[in-house]
Amino acid sequence: MAALFAAAEDAPGAVASTATALRIRASSLAEDDLAVYAAYVAARRLDPRGAAVLAALDEAVRVPLEVAAIGAELAELAARLVRSGNPNLRGDAATGALLAVAATRSAAVLVCENLAGRPDDLRLAQRRRAERPRPLRRAAEQHPL
Repeated sequence: MAALFAAAEDAPGAVASTATALRIRASSLAEDDLAVYAAYVAARRLDPRGAAVLAALDEAVRVPLEVAAIGAELAELAARLVRSGNPNLRGDAATGALLAVAATRSAAVLVCENLAGRPDDLRLAQRRRAERPRPLRRAAEQHPL
């Protein structure tokens, strides 16, 4: 909601458009997550050590990594709205930032769980970066969270 009433200095509708595009992509990924995890479980049942398991695992990691990236982007967008958006919607923007961070961290947990047997996997570093969106700290300074 805060994105719909972004500050006048933002390009008309740009913030809302970005937020909407990210929401649509995240919704699609939620559906993808169900499918890729089901494919992973099926591959493990057929041949627990086969190449199909590794391919399915790659997909089961890709989806939450993408969710984490979207969450981090949404957290940044919401933090901008806390700082410079409609002051009457600052609480909504702060809530959006907190929810985005929670989604990012939740997706990061899934990546860790999916890669539990592969501690040297480089995607774990991506997860760590995605888990720490910086803009929330700045937003928290301007709004009592």
